[in-house]
Amino acid sequence: MKTEMKNNGSSLILFWFDSLNIRLLQIILVSITAVVCWQVFSRYVLAEPSSITEELSRFLLIWLTVLGSAYAYRKRSHLGLDIIYNQGTRLQRRIMHIMIHTSVALFALFVMILGGIRLVLMTYELGQKSAVMGIDIGLVYIVLPTSGLLILIYALNFIFSSAENLEDAL
Repeated sequence: MKTEMKNNGSSLILFWFDSLNIRLLQIILVSITAVVCWQVFSRYVLAEPSSITEELSRFLLIWLTVLGSAYAYRKRSHLGLDIIYNQGTRLQRRIMHIMIHTSVALFALFVMILGGIRLVLMTYELGQKSAVMGIDIGLVYIVLPTSGLLILIYALNFIFSSAENLEDAL
């Protein structure tokens, strides 16, 4: 009973993260489309190209890519080489599954979260601003620790669900 309550609570939290990430990705995609359309319109119809659209579309593309990678990981849509994985026994696959997601969790923690926070703090300390829009570059880079946190949460969920199944198999 406690496991069911724990799974329902964690499922609700994951559902909330998924919903928030999907909505954010949708907003970013619509925004990129609008910005690029405005760029084309202002350049070819008005003959006076907008100066911020190129930089804004680049920043939005960065956010779309990094947050989209977290979503792809959650949905298990990321690229993978599964030749060895598919040849293993059921128990071996579960062990590999835990090892793979543990590696992803460690990467998300140390590179994306901790490294991303250091990068954001460094850009704020240096006062680095974007060339055209004049916004802090740290606002662009904040997507790294954010996405890393999502990936870490998803990886831990995969690890714990695999560990529970592993105990049942033993």
